[in-house]
Parts: sequence; C-alpha cells; structure tokens
Amino acid sequence: MHSMVSTLRLTLVRRMEKEGCLVWWLVLALQFFILQLAACTQHGRLPLNDIENEFQPIGGEPAPGVDLQILDHQVVMSNGLVSVTFSRPRGEITGIEFNGIDNLLETSNGKADRGK
Repeated sequence: MHSMVSTLRLTLVRRMEKEGCLVWWLVLALQFFILQLAACTQHGRLPLNDIENEFQPIGGEPAPGVDLQILDHQVVMSNGLVSVTFSRPRGEITGIEFNGIDNLLETSNGKADRGK
C-alpha cells in the first residue's frame, strides 16, 4: 500500500512538473506574441520622417549617408569614417577600415596600428 501511494505521488509530481514547464513555455510564447503585436501597431512605430529629423546635426547640415557597394563576392558599407566589408553571400565581416588603417581585423597589426 505504501509503495503504491509513493508511486502515485511520484507520478503526480512528474505530471505537475511537465505541465508547469508547458505552462511556462505557453506564457513565454504569449508574451512574445504580444510584444510582436505591439511592435506592429501604428502607435508602436515612428514615421521615417521623425527618425530622420531626430538625427539632424545642430548646424542643420544633413548627416552624410551610408555608401553601399555590392560586388560579386563582397559588400562594402562606408559612412566616410568607417568601412565594413562583408563576404557575400555568407555575410561574415572580412574587414574593418578606420582612420587610414586598412584592416583592423588583421592579426599582425602593431600596437600603433589597432585603431585605438
């Protein structure tokens, strides 16, 4: 009788653990869905004009844009200060150019050639 009660108790505990885990995952999925829904509502988005106006420099000059060069085996993004090169089609970063240094990722760069 005692072993039957302990077996029944163990079965109930395992079932509660499984259901608790399932409830936890359902609550997590529901929170993610609500977050995505809130992000897609009209009030959750800023119009592009507001974003562009927010990042205008104080002097009124428009900020320089980002130049995108798409080549056969690489994509280069440059804003005039930093250039980042990605492999194509994998998208791995293959080079970072800054302040006249050709590739900050180069492992043989000296201490004065690391972009500070």
